[in-house]
Amino acid sequence: MRQMKLLLLIIGLALVRGTHDHEEHHENLIGSWHTIAVAANNTAKIKKGGPFRLSLHQIMAKGDKLYGEFSERKNDKCIWHFLESHKTDKENQYVSIYSGANIFYFTHVKADEYIMATLYNYDASDVTLVLMLVARHPDVKEEIKKKFKELCLNNNLNEENIVYFTRYDQCEELAP
Repeated sequence: MRQMKLLLLIIGLALVRGTHDHEEHHENLIGSWHTIAVAANNTAKIKKGGPFRLSLHQIMAKGDKLYGEFSERKNDKCIWHFLESHKTDKENQYVSIYSGANIFYFTHVKADEYIMATLYNYDASDVTLVLMLVARHPDVKEEIKKKFKELCLNNNLNEENIVYFTRYDQCEELAP
């Protein structure tokens, strides 16, 4: 019952938003991306086979919605996910439904280079903090990785909580 109320509250956040156009925030996010790293306070969510061991390939926008094209490796095959997120009234805040309800923020954005995002996943059993680093190119400067590590440490996530993606995780050879 508690989870259903929480889910309805989060969906309500997505539906009760202002009338001004949010597209200007989307313009700089559209295009191709590569997942560089993820971190979580519950590492089961980001280990192989975990629901947030996802590789972002593309961000698209329409109105106040963002669409993400993701892949994950399962049994040596790439499985594709197309996820929809809704803008809320709060700046840089979105909600989506995937492996529970999610509220996420774009924490740091340098549109031509990288995005760092903070996500709170509400599932049936608990709340998980997930941080993501995605970049326009699969190879990023060490200073960007260092900035992500600092973001993790500031959110009480140690180095053991960070997974750096490989080309295997990216499913690049099978990307459309």
